[in-house]
Amino acid sequence: MKKTSRTAALGIAFAASILILTAEEGEASPCSQIWQKSLTEATALISAEAIRASLPPVMLGHAPVYEHMSVGPWHIVWAEPDDGEPAALFIKLDGKTPRLAEVWGGVVREDERRSIENWALTLAPQFPPRLAQCFAWYVTVGRYKRSPTWPNPFNRDASR
Repeated sequence: MKKTSRTAALGIAFAASILILTAEEGEASPCSQIWQKSLTEATALISAEAIRASLPPVMLGHAPVYEHMSVGPWHIVWAEPDDGEPAALFIKLDGKTPRLAEVWGGVVREDERRSIENWALTLAPQFPPRLAQCFAWYVTVGRYKRSPTWPNPFNRDASR
């Protein structure tokens, strides 16, 4: 077998294994192009004075960021404070100034996905529907998935 044929065969086998692994994970994520944004940017957003002034006291201490979702000027920054449960901070950039729209925490059942999506859409008339869909999927299904959501505070103790 020629070297190029062997390389092509390996490439095809690798692509097939990715498709199989993806199929095993079940439903495709509606978060493509929305999640896994810069954690550095997310940390800067929640560190901004305008945001810190609006945060609940539990979020003012050490709260590492573990996920960042965004569409246009809207961001959802997931952080876990030392003394609290993981939280989603809904932030809108007005020009260069971030504004905290809402803080969400808690867990929901998978059958509540549509109501969570509708709740997110009520945050503002211009809240992006794709971001609402991604958020609802993440809190009901996605956070329990393997990579790229692994690990996060919701699944760190679960078996892989």
